[in-house]
Amino acid sequence: MNQEVWCFLVSRNQYLDYRVVVAPDFMCEKNYTLILALAAGGEITDKGTAYYQAIIDSKVGDLTLVFRVIEALQTDIGISGDAFLKDGVKNRVILLIEGIVFKGKLSETDIVITSEDFDAVHKQIIENYQKFWSQTNAIPAYASTLLPLSEKENKDNAFQLIKLDDYIVGGKPKKEPKLETNQQLPKQEKSEDEFLGDRSQSLPPQQINQRELGGENTILDVIDYTVKVVPKIGFKLVEKFYEAVFEGAVQIEVDTPGGKRIITGEKDGNIRVKEDAGKIDITPTPKHDTEIRCMAVDNKKKILASGDKKGNVKIWELELGRASVTEKKTIRASQGPIQSLAFSPDGKTLTIIDDHGGSQTEMIS
Repeated sequence: MNQEVWCFLVSRNQYLDYRVVVAPDFMCEKNYTLILALAAGGEITDKGTAYYQAIIDSKVGDLTLVFRVIEALQTDIGISGDAFLKDGVKNRVILLIEGIVFKGKLSETDIVITSEDFDAVHKQIIENYQKFWSQTNAIPAYASTLLPLSEKENKDNAFQLIKLDDYIVGGKPKKEPKLETNQQLPKQEKSEDEFLGDRSQSLPPQQINQRELGGENTILDVIDYTVKVVPKIGFKLVEKFYEAVFEGAVQIEVDTPGGKRIITGEKDGNIRVKEDAGKIDITPTPKHDTEIRCMAVDNKKKILASGDKKGNVKIWELELGRASVTEKKTIRASQGPIQSLAFSPDGKTLTIIDDHGGSQTEMIS
């Protein structure tokens, strides 16, 4: 019996943070590729070892992933040498999460993957990775085509598979292996229930590797002002967190030289600034024409981003000492509600995620 599989790759390049670079064609057609980044990740795998994990109840049916986590090399972008590829922000080694997607949920006994199979996977995905390497703007994932794998009778050369808990779409994420070193891709460190139980988490998780933030530091390292504590969450994104965190008014609390400020995005579309002593009115009141769903702030450049129910994202210039919020531009980002916004560590780009899991990155001048 032949096994039909598709290749996938989650990685980053010298400019853009980790994202889905290559995905099966049937997932690209449905604009449903982010789930691969949500599910796949882990420690760097040893030679001859790979993870396997089921994705349950996805929009394209149940899936089974088999993948490895390796360090990217210069040869992967067509340069002679065996040095590691590093990002252009923190000069840290880039990881490749590369593997295959099976349709349906398979058991370990149904899967036999050899080094020759992974060589074929690497060859297919690396052609697209080389095109992705110099991209500065977000682009859709490259589509991989069917890659038939013949059933192996001899399992002596098969990869050892490490089973991860099923990733249940819309369900409670289960505890996953804990990572220890800087050369590992972080996993979630809080369950969904724990995260949703703490409504002080005002800033959405960003689609970036925790290593971008300096090891043990939290996501707060991205900005100058102090936002209410967000747990170390690293690369993983969980869409359901956004829906619960942002129901009702959206608030970001910051500490400024002039004292504590709370920026609120309200259901009527208004943006308000408050301090400990009470509300500071901004005249005229900056607003959207519909409910604000999420906000993010980059105080290095003193910029606020707000996303609304109709799919619009507004960029604002901040002068919080004077409670001044000035509209800079509007981005028509989606046909549906915006669920999450996050600035890159250097403040040059804004990642926008809508309620369908679609992701795009906009340059911020």
